Amino acid sequence: MKEYPGLYFVPTDDELNNKLRESPRPPENQGSDSKIPLHEALANKYQFLFEKYTLKNRERSNAEYDVSPFHIQHQSHPKLILKILSLWDSTGKVNTAQICEATKLSQRSLRATILPFIRQIGVLTVDKTVPGAFVFTSWSLPLRVLSVRSLGLLAEAMHVQLITRWRVNPAMRASWAYAVTAGYLWERSPVDLGLPFRQRLVTAVREAGAEAYGIPIEKVAFSTNSLAGALHWLGALDPPAVAVGASAKREVRRRQTCPEAAVWWAIGALNASEEWGGAPGTWLALDDAREELLARVLFLDQLAVPAMLDRAAAASESLSGGPCLRFDASRRAVEIVRTLPVGTFPGLTDQVNGQ
Repeated sequence: MKEYPGLYFVPTDDELNNKLRESPRPPENQGSDSKIPLHEALANKYQFLFEKYTLKNRERSNAEYDVSPFHIQHQSHPKLILKILSLWDSTGKVNTAQICEATKLSQRSLRATILPFIRQIGVLTVDKTVPGAFVFTSWSLPLRVLSVRSLGLLAEAMHVQLITRWRVNPAMRASWAYAVTAGYLWERSPVDLGLPFRQRLVTAVREAGAEAYGIPIEKVAFSTNSLAGALHWLGALDPPAVAVGASAKREVRRRQTCPEAAVWWAIGALNASEEWGGAPGTWLALDDAREELLARVLFLDQLAVPAMLDRAAAASESLSGGPCLRFDASRRAVEIVRTLPVGTFPGLTDQVNGQ
């Protein structure tokens, strides 16, 4: 049986045929004198089974979907997220039909691949009270505010979320795969994205996944489509990390700059992990290891990190509520005055409703 986390089970053809042979007829069709044609009886049984699988999965709690696949959904990209966020209203809810209308995608495609990924990254959660409905998470509201301001900032927030979420929840395998993919690209940057390189990268991620999670490599569902999903987000950054090079081929390059907000979010996300884990007021030494980690998370050239930290600290002085970063006199230590959750931007107080 193929499982799509967060939505439902889809029985394979063989499983369905076996169930049709083994399962009893629904009660209304029982009786030796039944005159129901065979094809109608099979259709009734199919509906019976479908409802059984649907009910089974509706009863499962959200916690049971915490283990996600490694695949980075290649059909999910910044503009798609923007369309979904545009459906946010005062109810805080949305259904599959609305998402289909906004995105022009089929329900099958949404249910099977896209919505599970959107749930895994924290934009939507299942509404247990209404079949086929979803609830926007608390994180989706600041994303909505960002989305009406800048698609680039939205992409930066999604990137930081994707590349760091596994650090606080290792079961988020798509986040882990994204971080490994970005790290592989960062280490080899600049690099052309030719097919041989893409195939080597996919193999490297699958081997690393098997080792990290202690599972057979066949269970690591990561492909060139997964890589395409990662490249969507790296290419949407502001400035992008993926662009067309002099050879007219796509290439990946480390960035020399990024929005100051991305630095705030990256530090906040890393500060939530065990590696940093500093409470507000903590001073962190800016050693080479921390600078490299920030460079990887932000896909920056490591030499550009000190200047970006300077800019981010200066920009945070103008935030409502006060700064989030402060340097010591040597510029080799930074105080985490307060952490900003990914996507939040104090002072950006646009009203979402009615926009």
